[in-house]
Amino acid sequence: MHHKALCVTTLALFAACTNVPPEDEEADAGAGGPAGAGLPTGGGMGAPPTAAPGPGPSTLPATPPAGGTDPEQPLPGGTPASEPGTGTGTGNENACPENPNKYTLTANHIVAQISWAANTGVEAGSGTLHVWTMTELHWDGSNPDGSIPVTGTVQPCGSVIPALTKSAIAGGGQVQTVIPDEVWDAPNMPQFDARGVLGGFGPGSTVSMDPVASLVGANLPDPANSPWPARGTDISGVDHDGDGQPGVMARPRTDAGFSAPPVSLLGALDPNAPRATELYLATRTMVKLDGSRDTCDRASGPAQVLKFESHVIGCRRTDGGICSSAEADFIDANQPAFTVGSATYEMKQLPDGATCADVRALLPM
Repeated sequence: MHHKALCVTTLALFAACTNVPPEDEEADAGAGGPAGAGLPTGGGMGAPPTAAPGPGPSTLPATPPAGGTDPEQPLPGGTPASEPGTGTGTGNENACPENPNKYTLTANHIVAQISWAANTGVEAGSGTLHVWTMTELHWDGSNPDGSIPVTGTVQPCGSVIPALTKSAIAGGGQVQTVIPDEVWDAPNMPQFDARGVLGGFGPGSTVSMDPVASLVGANLPDPANSPWPARGTDISGVDHDGDGQPGVMARPRTDAGFSAPPVSLLGALDPNAPRATELYLATRTMVKLDGSRDTCDRASGPAQVLKFESHVIGCRRTDGGICSSAEADFIDANQPAFTVGSATYEMKQLPDGATCADVRALLPM
């Protein structure tokens, strides 16, 4: 079963994290995030998958399940239950049958507006954060008011953060760090619990998911409430992507107009000095989802990004060596702090056995 984690990976020095270099970092996405959990939909699911998704290719063609866009036509594989809960919807809750297995798998795309102040290395700026997750949820019965409590897990499937503009003292130009798809698809990614309440299964039914705290590439006593360390050197890193280095690996872009981050102040002024070819990151996010169903297999609404934190805990240089603690700390100390503004999400139902590649294809930017 898909019992994985949710994550938003933030940037390293002068560097933003992304799955693939966006053509327009400021462009809006087609749907709503960090994050959050997916939501059960009426119909469309057979028995839950029996194996966790393995790493998939970087891109796959979208393979959305047929049907389900008409509220009266559930996705294949679903058998109407005797009577889904009515909850707090608009009276259409029975238009979509409940999955008799009381299970669903969904793709989720969260979009948030972020901004950052200038520091020594980067200019002030703003842009759009994109996050993709896959969520498995289960339910059993309903509350006295007819609403439906759900529980499950989420796993990260990708993120895109806008490129940053370097300050003149740092040499100008832009930086952006790409987190490869295979990092998100790694089988050792952590898992986090999700809980929420649905108003029903039909169009107009309300959706409310509790905040989900995700901690990737690091250990904390309490992922949701422990203070975030002031420096990356204060973090106990975890090799969640299985590359042999603590943290989650990201690669700086080096195509036209972009350059990798320097590992020292002198290196920032010398284009021939060593730079970082890989960054190892620790991240924590916490996101809450609300909203309602648009159809049997789609929901959307506002998201709240309650935490959005990261540190660079290590790196690899252009000479192939692993960065010293001082070099990694230099990169970490120069990354900007993000301020998160408004956010939205979109959820769509997935077929059994779907992977993160299907999530990214079904809900593109």
